[in-house]
Formats: sequence, C-alpha cells, structure tokens
Amino acid sequence: MKQIALALLLALSSSCGFGQDFFDSIFAKYSGQSNVVSISIGKDLLKLAASMDSSSEAQESVNKLHELKILVRSNENKASITGKTFTGDVLSFVEKSDYLKLIEVVDSDTKLNFYAKKSGKTITHLVMVGGESGEEILLSLKGDFTTKDLVTIGKNGGSDGLSHLTKLKTLEEKH
Repeated sequence: MKQIALALLLALSSSCGFGQDFFDSIFAKYSGQSNVVSISIGKDLLKLAASMDSSSEAQESVNKLHELKILVRSNENKASITGKTFTGDVLSFVEKSDYLKLIEVVDSDTKLNFYAKKSGKTITHLVMVGGESGEEILLSLKGDFTTKDLVTIGKNGGSDGLSHLTKLKTLEEKH
C-alpha cells in the first residue's frame, strides 16, 4: 500500500510541474543555435531594474515578477523560417494544456499570441509567441501578477518585446 501511495505521489508531483518544465526545455533546446538569441533574467535583476524606475507603480508591478526569458530566432535574409520552429512547439503545447489564450495580435507582417496560466485572478505564467517574416519570438514571464501589472510593465519596459504587453490593455479594460 505504501508503494502505491508513493508512486501516486511521484506521478502527481511530476505532472504538476510539467507545464513549466516544457518551457524550460524549449529554451534549452534552441539556446545556442545559430541565429538564436536567448535572454534569461532572474528575480534579483528584475528588482534592480525596477528600483531604477522612478514610477512607484512600475516598481510595484516589476517586483511581482520572478523570471523573464526571451528567445528570438531570425533568418538573416528575412525569408520565412523553415523546418521545426519553437513557435510550432509552443502552440501545440498550449492548445493541449491549461493555458488560456488571452489575445492574438495580427498586422501586415506580424502575428503574436498571448497565453496565460492563472491561479485564481492572478497570472502565474504569461507566454507571448509569434513573430514576423524571418523572425520568431518567445517571451516567458513568470510571477504573480495581473493584466494591469503587465500593461504597466509594457509602458515602462523600453524594449520591443516588452512593449507588446501594452496590447493587453484591452483585456484590462474588460475586467
């Protein structure tokens, strides 16, 4: 009986962390490949960056983040990326998991999808995936935050990847 209980406990504990492990495996798989840039920022550096911002609202929002990872793969001649893509891997995974599709942004040459894993009203993991011709991007943001926090971070983020978070403003207005 103890063996059955132990086996069940191990099975449950490994399946609970599967979603987070999937994204770590994507970063590990594609990091270091040619034409791929991988950035990983931990909680301490995020706090340091927040302390440099004069906006107390932005500082409070950034302090709710635990980790930011960005993966960008580009094709130098701007042709579409062929073969296996992390965008395809991520989209296949999130469609089968408990991530909610928040918003899709499409313009003439860009398509971005935002997905969130929630715990109650708090977002614990935000994923932005997509790209444009010749480039794909994956942004993984872990923490305990709201859509309002994300919009604040997007306004004050100063980088192209984070500025896309302002597109979540429409969600904030609906809630």
